[in-house]
Amino acid sequence: MRLIDCHAHLTDPELAADLDELLTGAAGQGVVRIVAVAEDVGDVTPLLALRDKAADKASLRWPAIDVCIGIHPCKAVSAVRRAGTVPALLESLRDLVVANRSSIVGIGECGLDYTPKVLAQGHGAEQVKEMQLAVLAGQARLSAEFDLPLNVHSRSAGHHAIDFLRQHQVSRAVFHAFDGRVRCLCTVVCTPLPMHPTAPTPLHHTLFVP
Repeated sequence: MRLIDCHAHLTDPELAADLDELLTGAAGQGVVRIVAVAEDVGDVTPLLALRDKAADKASLRWPAIDVCIGIHPCKAVSAVRRAGTVPALLESLRDLVVANRSSIVGIGECGLDYTPKVLAQGHGAEQVKEMQLAVLAGQARLSAEFDLPLNVHSRSAGHHAIDFLRQHQVSRAVFHAFDGRVRCLCTVVCTPLPMHPTAPTPLHHTLFVP
């Protein structure tokens, strides 16, 4: 069986010591390709290096690695603070997409996370929500501009995330950590919308994953 992992955090520090063993083991279990997502702009260079390293089949037995560039909603507040403003952050993100367009397959990990712990960042829950929405909107624009799908995180924000994608006419996405109600899923899966649950490689249309 040939498997594709459509959402992995390969730059997580907890994986660093065992990454070679993990990737070699994944290949041994039939994983042929991994879509690795960025959480912040600082992940981009390490992810692209892993992508290039995985391509060296002469010395490694890793799955192929594809890369998504984006800002995770849990990192939105800290990323904006470092950049100074939302527009400055999105400009730096766009520069990375432009510089690496031929090397990436999507925008993400992006999305919304309305869990209490995350909303406790900043100066209040509503401010954090507004910042997440602004950062996600910028990434939706990049998705449209560069014809790249979104790799979407949606936790405690089920219908909010789906409503957002509808409003911004996002037609290709992978949902990760979706914990919304079944009726929210049905607005995408059970109706004739541009988004629907099929996912040829790279990430096309809409797929819901754990």
